[in-house]
Amino acid sequence: MEIALNVDLSDPPRYSVVPCDEDWIDSIFEKCARHGVQRLLWRVSLGRAYYHSKLMTPVDRACGERWIPVAKVVERMDPLECAVRSARRHGVKIIAWYPFSETHISKTGLNLTDPFFSKRRDLYWLNRDASRCFLGHPCLAEPEAAERLTAICKELSDYGVDGIFLSTRTHCPRPGLSSRNCEPFKVDEFGFNDPVVKEMKARTGVDISITPVEEMAPEVVTAWHHLKGEALTNWLRDVRAMLRPRGQELFMNISPDRYGFLHGGTAVDCLRIYKDWETWIGEDIVDGISVITLRDLSPEPNVVSIDPIRNTVPDGPFYIWTISLYTRPLEEGAGRGLDFGNWRVRTPEVVDKILEKVAAQGARGAFMHEMYALFFTDSGGKDIGIGAVPKDEYWPVIAKWAKKP
Repeated sequence: MEIALNVDLSDPPRYSVVPCDEDWIDSIFEKCARHGVQRLLWRVSLGRAYYHSKLMTPVDRACGERWIPVAKVVERMDPLECAVRSARRHGVKIIAWYPFSETHISKTGLNLTDPFFSKRRDLYWLNRDASRCFLGHPCLAEPEAAERLTAICKELSDYGVDGIFLSTRTHCPRPGLSSRNCEPFKVDEFGFNDPVVKEMKARTGVDISITPVEEMAPEVVTAWHHLKGEALTNWLRDVRAMLRPRGQELFMNISPDRYGFLHGGTAVDCLRIYKDWETWIGEDIVDGISVITLRDLSPEPNVVSIDPIRNTVPDGPFYIWTISLYTRPLEEGAGRGLDFGNWRVRTPEVVDKILEKVAAQGARGAFMHEMYALFFTDSGGKDIGIGAVPKDEYWPVIAKWAKKP
């Protein structure tokens, strides 16, 4: 079974007592190669770039005190350039993990926002009167937004990565969380950008900018969701066309439902977009679809079912996004987001059961989220909320399930 780990530069610099330098990056790939890991997803942005991008503004010290250690790493070196070099040295594929719907992270004392989109909020998905936008989520039906995201993918490709992993999972404001993160959103509140409104008028004769959703005929609502989905599929085609001649892979990370485009810890219905995975697979637009497992409060081996997607494409290239940490009850958490104090760690035995469940579903492999916290962070014996790390006792589980393709 194919095993992929990920690295999120948001965390190790903030918790490690050892320098996050080029030697550290090289040690990550050496360990992955030694234990049979085929791919490493390397996060390239969280609102700001985690590499020396010429298109996105790199993270800097002004992003907030908590992120100064991350900014220092990016000041000292280009982490992505170093990672590509180490990937080549050790024979592990490096996949640029690009969360394209995560351009606006703004919390108390933390400002990870893309200045381009902050100035052009009209390029986010808009509500009916454009009084609110879905912060952080570019509207792919807007040509400028789609062109910018494609250009970023081209920049990542130029680094010599082995592929790009596009994730719809997001930490941006979304419904279902406390009011300090966002106001409540309504069902189908977003998706009224001008290109969508004009095309809907041309196709259906309905002006969705003035017709309430509840008064639209069901077939009109369906056409609207499909139109938004076409924008997503067309963008994926453009990215694939750019990557294919270079022999680089393309993966899509989605929730296991038809319309839930944006997916963090909660499913959302304020923006529903038709995910046409049949076309993505049938036209060879993607090399793989990763199906997201939701985080939960249980230490048990929680693994998402890929059946909702596999039912329509039985032999599709499916992977499962697994979760290594589970959520503490709110009253026991750190009281702030993006903190290991909010989670607990599943045991090696449970992680083994997780991979067993992935294999039992016939998935090609697992994208194992957050194992980097256990393997590539050195807290010097200090409990950082998930205990002291690294936890090398998990490596035999990885080696057991990993195999060379």
